[in-house]
Amino acid sequence: MNLGIYIKSLTDEQQVNNIASCVNDGLQNKKLKDASIFYDNIGKVNTNINCGLFNSTDVWNFSGKLLTTSIETLTTAMKIVNNIDFYYYFGVEKEENLDIFKLLRVTQKHKIKVICNSEDDEKKLYRITGVNPLGISNNFIGIIDLLNECNNERCKNCKNVCRAE
Repeated sequence: MNLGIYIKSLTDEQQVNNIASCVNDGLQNKKLKDASIFYDNIGKVNTNINCGLFNSTDVWNFSGKLLTTSIETLTTAMKIVNNIDFYYYFGVEKEENLDIFKLLRVTQKHKIKVICNSEDDEKKLYRITGVNPLGISNNFIGIIDLLNECNNERCKNCKNVCRAE
């Protein structure tokens, strides 16, 4: 699997460390064929990441599964017409930055697949949107396995979040 992770900023050291651990393990265990991290705002990276770090303007050249960590990064990436399978990681974005109307639009109209960061986030997502997530991955732990389960637009454990296009 070719995985891209699109984050707002490289300055969130804890998030970058969690992503690095996830990506490095996935590449080492051969669960990932390749990985890329895309960002809008650059920052100092103090951890070893065994993949490329690219400005978000390079997302247009990506194909594979793209995990976005905010509604803003998701809506930006959705404008790209490539072979990209979009996923939204709900719960890692600061709550004050969450645009409920955009969340409703991407989950209802666009049927974007969602992974939640915690059980509380899963309950909140369902309360707001009526959508069940693919699963829960706390701080990127096990997220590659969840993404691998969603093949051919149908998942073993998803209910209404996979697109039928």
